[in-house]
Amino acid sequence: MEQQQQILAIEISEEHNISMRETEDNFKAEKTVKDHNRRLQEMISWVRDEYPQYCEQGVVELSDKEKADKKRYYNSTHDFVYRNINPTVIKAFLSTKKYKPNKFTTDGKPVHYSFSHTRKYQDAILFGAHRAKVPLPDIYDSEMKNYLDSVKKEKTKAKKGGQLDETEADPITFELYRLLCKYAIEEGDIFTWAFTVLQWSCMARSISIDDLTFGQVGLGTDSLVVE
Repeated sequence: MEQQQQILAIEISEEHNISMRETEDNFKAEKTVKDHNRRLQEMISWVRDEYPQYCEQGVVELSDKEKADKKRYYNSTHDFVYRNINPTVIKAFLSTKKYKPNKFTTDGKPVHYSFSHTRKYQDAILFGAHRAKVPLPDIYDSEMKNYLDSVKKEKTKAKKGGQLDETEADPITFELYRLLCKYAIEEGDIFTWAFTVLQWSCMARSISIDDLTFGQVGLGTDSLVVE
């Protein structure tokens, strides 16, 4: 079995740490970081109420320094222990976010949140682990992938039955799409341009491409393959 490689330990000066954080903070837009933090705190609050025994080792209070770091932690007070996070707890929380509160169809059936709404909580977990610089357990990745695949099928079924709220994300027009691409080119942002073109090219082949990531893109013989 291949052993995990160890890297040399070194203490970086505060000046260099600040400089590195300034660059790393561009990983996510400020609005997205705030949304991730709000969702993480919502999940943690739910776990503390429903499964307080899990919080004894699965949740930690942030340090004063972390609480003061509004750019990364916003108004957060606690965080998950990501290295050994239990996927069952997260799935239990997501199961409570299946339906929109007090919203029903004309025949009295509960209305589902969109898949995007559910997936954004998973995105928050991924963000938290990235921020903590720790890997998520392999079992978490595999179980959450299977669970989200099932959620997607559940939402497709709900849509066919008229039980899906599709007003959470409005479609963009072709004119807006064109302007986004033009702006990306003018700013020299090839990443945004490439990803926007990729999303647009996939829209005719999928109900939604909101959850598209580069992890779903591979190389064919002379093409890109998107799963």
